[in-house]
Amino acid sequence: MSTTAGAINETLLQNLRRRADALMFDEMIKLQFQPKIDSISAIQRLMTAQLGELKQKDKTLTIELEWMNACGITTQACTPCTVGGTEISTNTETYTIGQCREVAFTIPRYKFLTNDFGWEEATAKARLKADVELSEYVNQYFVAWLASIGGTNQWTGDATTATVTATETQIALANYNANIVAYLTKVATFNDFRNPLMISGDLLYNAYVNAQFQAGNFPYADQVKRFGAMDWMWDLWNFNALGLNAYQMMVNQGAIAFVSKSLYGPTPIVIGDTMMGWSENSRFVPGMILEYKMKQVCENDLPTDQYSVTIRFDFFQNPEGCTANKNGVLLFHQV
Repeated sequence: MSTTAGAINETLLQNLRRRADALMFDEMIKLQFQPKIDSISAIQRLMTAQLGELKQKDKTLTIELEWMNACGITTQACTPCTVGGTEISTNTETYTIGQCREVAFTIPRYKFLTNDFGWEEATAKARLKADVELSEYVNQYFVAWLASIGGTNQWTGDATTATVTATETQIALANYNANIVAYLTKVATFNDFRNPLMISGDLLYNAYVNAQFQAGNFPYADQVKRFGAMDWMWDLWNFNALGLNAYQMMVNQGAIAFVSKSLYGPTPIVIGDTMMGWSENSRFVPGMILEYKMKQVCENDLPTDQYSVTIRFDFFQNPEGCTANKNGVLLFHQV
């Protein structure tokens, strides 16, 4: 049976979305749909680039990102009767989204005739699970990508604390405790990190949590103050899954951008003779767009719904560092 216009429509989609909303209000069911996405949850805070509107509307996977460039503003000798100077500009870069991942599932409606659950609830749960799986994939890709783009630490002092290489800063196990915060703040200063976020898996996690639990006891009160000098985020599951528990990243605000795009808009359209396509926003990852394709076949005189949920995405690094060596991402390695 070919898909015809109306097999998926706004009314049906709204019903499925409301069913998903209702499921997420059920605390027991909600526990089944909690993705492990600690790192990517900070992406909106880290991004300052703007996505060009005209490129966002076309049907290709080419996008334009605008990065603010204020590097040319410096002091100078006073010049009487002269005003104006270096122009504040945005550097527009064209990129092609290169990453694609999908989840597929099938809902045979005839099997739900005698089932305690209806096909609508099954569809809503499958859609939520697809969102969870794709969100976790993007999060893990993000962590691995960050680990691959570390720049060169411009602070080479404190040689007894750390060894600086071209791609990472190595810190001995004995030095990786709450006292390392003083060194990290110095690194942030000499690398022009104005608003950095520390992202890691297991590194310093126990020290941080124990300090919060025993903040009123010596020496933990002092450690709480140390940790308070920077912003921290731990992603235990994904760093462990990627074998990166010995690593930690320092990421400056504005250093990176995340882009997601769909070939279809939010209104369902007919694709050829057998499919329909539309897009929806992820419930879990800000800015991530889910691209749906759906067709129906006939089984036992009832429709069987076949779905594919796709994400097209990529991460990009700000080319506008004020010096060539400061790219806004540093990698620390416990050795």
